[in-house]
Amino acid sequence: AREKLRLWDLLPEQIEEIVEKGEASDHFVLKAPTSGIVISKNVKEGDYIKTGQPLFRIVDLSVLWVYLDAFESDLPWLRYGQSVYFNVEAIPGETFHGQIAFIEPELNRQTRTASIRVTIPDPDRRLKPGMFVRGVVKSRLAGHGKVYAPELAGKWISPMHPEIISDAPGICKVCGMELVPVDTLGYFDKDVEAAPLIIPTSSALRTGKRAIVYIEKLNTKTPTYEGKEVVLGPKAGKYFIVKQGLQEGDLVVTNGAFKIDSALQIKANPSMMNPGEAPPLKPQISIPVEEAVKIWKPYLSLQFALVEDDLAKSKSHLNALMEITGHDGELPDLLHKMLEADSLDALRKPHFETLSNAMISAAKSDPESFEGDLYIMHCPMVYGKHGADWLQTDKKLLNPYFGARMRRCGKMKENLKAPAVGH
Repeated sequence: AREKLRLWDLLPEQIEEIVEKGEASDHFVLKAPTSGIVISKNVKEGDYIKTGQPLFRIVDLSVLWVYLDAFESDLPWLRYGQSVYFNVEAIPGETFHGQIAFIEPELNRQTRTASIRVTIPDPDRRLKPGMFVRGVVKSRLAGHGKVYAPELAGKWISPMHPEIISDAPGICKVCGMELVPVDTLGYFDKDVEAAPLIIPTSSALRTGKRAIVYIEKLNTKTPTYEGKEVVLGPKAGKYFIVKQGLQEGDLVVTNGAFKIDSALQIKANPSMMNPGEAPPLKPQISIPVEEAVKIWKPYLSLQFALVEDDLAKSKSHLNALMEITGHDGELPDLLHKMLEADSLDALRKPHFETLSNAMISAAKSDPESFEGDLYIMHCPMVYGKHGADWLQTDKKLLNPYFGARMRRCGKMKENLKAPAVGH
């Protein structure tokens, strides 16, 4: 009898009261399992109900969820646990605060946005469900555009309740889950790198595949500007992160770049729409011969994985390269960027090309140090008509830049171990 009453959701004290009373009753009070506000009433007196039928909807409005739509260009800066500041149209002049509790893993294909859920404490019940809000997240960037949160460095956080933060491992007092290190959630744990190089969004002229900025040439009699192709990183508010192509101290045109570009087009000079014969941007690193020899076999394995269009296998070979090179230096920095790539195209161009150019330079300086034959292969289609190179030990060309799409595209450019011909 006790079990039947318990299954009817009677509380223990109600069951004891019935036992002590010693009399049966065909009426009892069904108490809500939680406190809050009734926002939906689905039954009335005299109704018959079925198992599992909801009678009332009761919510605790002391803690609310705010749903924000973030554009896909904003997602690189958003992390679980970040602080969000937002304004409510119904309460002008005030700013409210919460923390990101969930980032939708899939984009809305119509709006190109992802839903962000923010947990908001509201003990005074000033906020109402259905209110319209606008939120702002301010991210601090470390080197390479990584997100750094000094207030969370070295902390442990609940994976379900971002407001639960601790200085040491433990258990979430709300849900009982184990706390996790904050750096496992996508934060950069140490602010040891220089801040990224940025330019205003108005400086960049973009065609979809290329980005051009104009910089002032120094020591000229009249103001002279030169176009430079750059590789842009994510957009951060009114700025772009510049990954390659500019150096600190370059004087960049921030307003009027399109007017300069138009004047160059009229004169048929190289411009945004007419790049001329200038080669595409090819960032360079230097690899000593002895180090290039050590990574020779993993490099070839990486090339074959790219030919097979296998991103997971490519990253496995990159990890093998990283075990050989360590984590400090130009080459490890490049490998880190390749491991961060979220697609084959992002890994191939320009990172695999940068690695290949460095390997080719090392191989040319001492080809006999490398096992097997050494062939420099060239694909003319990688950057439109400029192309890119790579190394192989076999004359049978396998294109790592296009994989299955154009596996045989290209030609042998040079045999580094061909015997010298006398004259």
